[in-house]
Amino acid sequence: IWLEESGQAPATVARIRSAVNRPNLFLDVDESLLGTAVNRAVDETAPINDTVLGTRVRGSGHTTGLVLLDFVPSLQQAMVDLKLDATNHSDTRGSQGPVTVRTLGTTTVGARKRILIDDQRVAALPVEAHADTDARTAGIGVNKRFGKRLIRKIASRKIAEMRPQAEAISSAKARDRVRTQFEEQTASAIAQAGRDYQTKFRQPLIERGWYPELLQMSTSDSRLSVT
Repeated sequence: IWLEESGQAPATVARIRSAVNRPNLFLDVDESLLGTAVNRAVDETAPINDTVLGTRVRGSGHTTGLVLLDFVPSLQQAMVDLKLDATNHSDTRGSQGPVTVRTLGTTTVGARKRILIDDQRVAALPVEAHADTDARTAGIGVNKRFGKRLIRKIASRKIAEMRPQAEAISSAKARDRVRTQFEEQTASAIAQAGRDYQTKFRQPLIERGWYPELLQMSTSDSRLSVT
């Protein structure tokens, strides 16, 4: 390097480069090795206090699932997904006038945070999320002394008519909620990894003049490769 930078002995430099100018390190990291530090089970119970189509809804929800690390095939850089796959089971009651409706809901939720790693930095894309809610009526209570049967029949018909819209609203709220939560849960760790990559890897090597002329990363569906 000193000869090249000073412009001395160009023929010698060319001969040396022709002999040694090739990769001298190949490193493969298996997905399961990194997964042990990331993969975890989700088991959370949380209260529900919401308003859907003008009806106040209260109850609780129980979410179970998994957060998994997943390598994404990429030749230009390392590409890694943090993925959430979970199901929420809810038990709620909503009241309007004399009618109280108990609803049991099942919402499947998923989220993905993509991380990109190359020779310059660790970067991340915004969380992508989806959710789909399926609800069923578990009971209708009527707080009236007279006409309960008629009121229950009318309420049952209205619930059936409004269910598709209510499920769509619940799905959208669940999607927004899981997107925000997964972003919050992953942001600090990814930011710290980015800082460590700069301060503990790139910068020390650059300061010492040891940074490799070639540093290429790629991923298959099961391995991260470094050349």
